[in-house]
Amino acid sequence: MIRHICILSAIIQLLILQTVVAQPNDSLAANPDWTPRLSGFVDVRGVYSSDPDRTSKFSIGQTELDLEQMISDRVGVFLAAAYNSESGAIELGAAELQLTLRNDSLRFLNNISLIVGQFDVPFGIGCRYYASTDCESITSPWYSHRVGNWSGWNDYGVRLAVTSPIATGDLYLVNGYEESEEIAYQVFNWTTGLAEESLEVIVTSPEAAFGGRLGIIPNNEAVEFGLSAGVGVDDRGNAAMTLLGGDLTYDGSRLGCRSEFIYSSLDRNGRTEVSRGFYLQSHYHIAAWRVISRYAAVRGLESKWDSQYSAGLALMVAPKTEVRGEMIRTPNDEVVGMIQIVAGF
Repeated sequence: MIRHICILSAIIQLLILQTVVAQPNDSLAANPDWTPRLSGFVDVRGVYSSDPDRTSKFSIGQTELDLEQMISDRVGVFLAAAYNSESGAIELGAAELQLTLRNDSLRFLNNISLIVGQFDVPFGIGCRYYASTDCESITSPWYSHRVGNWSGWNDYGVRLAVTSPIATGDLYLVNGYEESEEIAYQVFNWTTGLAEESLEVIVTSPEAAFGGRLGIIPNNEAVEFGLSAGVGVDDRGNAAMTLLGGDLTYDGSRLGCRSEFIYSSLDRNGRTEVSRGFYLQSHYHIAAWRVISRYAAVRGLESKWDSQYSAGLALMVAPKTEVRGEMIRTPNDEVVGMIQIVAGF
C-alpha cells in the first residue's frame, strides 16, 4: 500500500517538474487584464422543531469570501475564508495553487491541471454542493453524515484533474481522514463520592489517504455517471478506511435529479465498522420557483435501514439570491421546519 502511494507521489512530482520547465516563454509578469476576482456568499437560516433542543432563532449558516488570482498563463491561486458557525471563528476553507499542464479545447484531453494545497477532496459529487449557493436545498443529504461521516471532506494534499468532452477524472493524495467516536461511561469520583459520566474520544487517523473519481459524460451533456474510491492507510501501511461510491446526475432545462450510493468500511482499534447509504433528489423549475424533494437512507452493519424525507421550495428574488424553505421528517418521525436566505456576489 505504501509503495502505491510512493509511486503516485513520484508521478505527481514529475508532473510538477514538467510544469516548471515546460513552456519557458510563459509570461510571469503581472498582466493588467488579470485582476483579482473576489466573490463570496452569506446565508441566514432558522429552524423550528417540536424538540426544544433542535429549535433555534435565526443564525448564520455559512459565510465565505473567495479570492482568485492568475499569476501567469499556467499558474493560479485560489483562497477561501469561511465562517465556522460551531466555533464562531473565521477559518481557512481552501488555499489552492493550480498549475495548468495542458489547456487545448481542440484536443481529446481538454485540460490537465495539478492542484496543491488545501481543497475539498473530490470523492463523489458532494463536494460540488458544499457551498450554500450551490446546494439546491437548505440541508445537505442527511445520509452523508451517517456513512463514515465523510461529508465535507476537506484536507491538505495534491490533486490531478483531467477533463475531456466525454469524461472527467480526478486523482488525489491527501494527509488522511480523521474519524472520531465518543464513548460515555460511569466513573466514581473519590472526591465527591458520586458516580459521574466521563467521555472518552477515540480517534482513528489514517496516515494518508488516496483515491479518485471517474465521471462519464455521454453525448447528452445533461447526464453524468460517476465512480469514486478512497483508501486510508495507517502508520503500518494497512488499509484503515475504504470508501466506495457511485453517482448519477441529470440536469435538464426544467427537471433535474441526482442520486448517490456510498459504502464505508473503517477499522477502529481493530474493530471494523461498515455502513452504507444512498439518496435520491430531484428538482423542478416553475418560473422563478424551484421545487425540491429528497429521500435518503442509511444502514449500519447490524442495523436496519433508517430513512429521512425532505421537501422544499426556493424562490429566486434577485441574481444569486434565494429564499428557501424545507420540511424534514426524521427517522424518529419528528418534523423539522427550516427557512433560509442565501445571497452570493
